[in-house]
Amino acid sequence: MQARSRILWPDDDERDADPAPARHQLYERLLGASFARLPAQLRRFHARPGGTAEFAMEVTYEPGVLRSALSALLRLPAPCARAPGRLVVTVRDDREVWERIFPDTKLRTVHWIDGDRLVEETGPLQFVFDVDANERGLRFSSIACRFFGCTLPQWLVPRIEAAARADERGWNLLVSIAVPVLGRLATYGGPVTPLP
Repeated sequence: MQARSRILWPDDDERDADPAPARHQLYERLLGASFARLPAQLRRFHARPGGTAEFAMEVTYEPGVLRSALSALLRLPAPCARAPGRLVVTVRDDREVWERIFPDTKLRTVHWIDGDRLVEETGPLQFVFDVDANERGLRFSSIACRFFGCTLPQWLVPRIEAAARADERGWNLLVSIAVPVLGRLATYGGPVTPLP
């Protein structure tokens, strides 16, 4: 019996090959097995290659001219009882670009993984975070800060604490920013609702 010949088309090898494994997004890689513990709202958002959400943040500055000046230097949004805005996350290679668009400013940061920690860069500053995940959400604690790539001594390091706690529509965010000697500069927080 004569074997039937098979015509090979240029893309046959690609069709017959095993599909490439799905690429995990940044927070999936960072958190590993803990990613599965996150509430569904946060898990869905961070598993997508980028995303968009709407928010309404209460922004508060602590009293004092120096605190207000430092908050402005960090390009934080102006104090407001309810600052509506939009979060846009885009993926660039192994990094994520986060743009928080407030009525009066745009806060753009770049996230990537360094070892088992998250790095968030804004201008010449790079904040290094421990990130914990559980059934309620995410918690971020800054542990170091680099200025133009050089690690600052701890007595100069700003401290950032943030928590994202799931709710029925998305999550509630609370961010607190403090600096040595002056203490807390500002806080902002409120509901974040992912868009389809």
